[in-house]
This record gives sequence, C-alpha cells and structure tokens, in this order.
Amino acid sequence: MSLRHSSFAFVLLLAVACSGSPEKTSDAAVAPSQDGSIPAVADASVPGDAATLAPDAGPTLGSISVADLHTILGNGTKDFLLIGVHEPYQGDIPGTDQDIVYTDTAALVAYIGSDLDKKVVVYCMSNYMSGIAGNALVARGYRAIRYLDGGMGAWKSAGYTLEMNDGGIH
Repeated sequence: MSLRHSSFAFVLLLAVACSGSPEKTSDAAVAPSQDGSIPAVADASVPGDAATLAPDAGPTLGSISVADLHTILGNGTKDFLLIGVHEPYQGDIPGTDQDIVYTDTAALVAYIGSDLDKKVVVYCMSNYMSGIAGNALVARGYRAIRYLDGGMGAWKSAGYTLEMNDGGIH
C-alpha cells in the first residue's frame, strides 16, 4: 500500500472514530419509577441491552426527557439535584436547585458532594453545555448523572415556562 493510500485510510479511520456526539453517551431517556423518582442505577442510560453488557461497563451520562422531568417536578417526587449549567444565564426551570457554569467542574463537585450515587440532572439551552458538565462529572466517578434531553429549548417548545432570577417568568 502506498503512503498516499495509507494516509487516506488513517484519515478515514479517524473520521469514523470521531463521528460520535461528544456531549451524549446515551440515546435512552430515563423514565421515572412508579413513584415518579429517577432511578438511582444508570443501567437504563447505557446503550444496548443492559443484560448483555459487561458488569464493569462503568458510569455513563444518561438523559431524562422534558415530559418526564415536568411530571416529576409537578408531582412533588423530586429526589435529585437540578442544576442549570447554561452560560450566560437565560433563566431556570422551576425547581432548579443551583446555577453553576458548565466549565466549573470544581464548583459542581463541591455542590454535589462526595456521594458518587447522588442523583443529579444538569441542563443548558440545547445539550451542549450540559453534556460537557455531565461527562466531566461521570469522568470523576459520579454514577447517577443525567442531562435534560433538548435542554431549555425543548422545555420552552413543550410550552413550559422558565423563571428568571429576578422572579419574572420567561
């Protein structure tokens, strides 16, 4: 094989290897349990059939749909931290516990604490920033991290409102 052909093969291989979405490691939404809480185990967020995965698959970033989050927040069974990570600030989903800039992993870790099984949902406007923040937390060993699929944009598109830190509604 000539150098030209091997370079082409390398570039093609590199393109295929890098074609995945950087902010999302799962396509599965995490449905609330019977009582409306988010399941503590991340198995539902792992691509493929969880029964066929190796037991040491490790933590992954999961997702929760706008409809499921709205249901949980509406029925009062929230058992997780809801953190807005969007920068610049453009409002909060009602029930948000804290706003922390997506790049401030140290602040996120400090706020969440040392319990690696603490359930957390992060959100931004579209998934990009929450994907970065969520993956940074997963990389530090947190096992129950979710992002809001579609972010605040999907939340607003579904007809739900955002609260502003001055008490207004957006």
